Amino acid sequence: MKVNLFSLVIVIFIFSCSSENDNNFELVEGDWQVDEFYHKNQDLSSNDHYLMGFEKSDQFWIRKIDYTNDFNQASFKLFEESDSLKITINNSEDKRLIGDYNLYIDTIRESKTHYYINITLDGQHTYISGRKGRSK
Repeated sequence: MKVNLFSLVIVIFIFSCSSENDNNFELVEGDWQVDEFYHKNQDLSSNDHYLMGFEKSDQFWIRKIDYTNDFNQASFKLFEESDSLKITINNSEDKRLIGDYNLYIDTIRESKTHYYINITLDGQHTYISGRKGRSK
């Protein structure tokens, strides 16, 4: 009986953790227009335009929008720490992106049909802020 109860508790714990990760992924999923992109106080977005996106619950990409369409892909992990949402970016071709970030997501405006959402990744050396609209 104790083994069955223990097994049930383990299964519930596993499903609750995976649903928490799924809920966090739903917050960042999709494409974002990058408004600000800084690395070591250098403004990378002043002359160039970027898009970034989160896919498949562990894939991150950022792309420069110009004739070269430079595309960098990485893996990421979302997690909560002290009631804050954090993200770690790994395995990036662009080494500037690798690191731990505080993650902030805010609704900045609302219309009858959409929410306008801002996302901020604030790391030790890199800062990225973007936005997108989402249907209600």
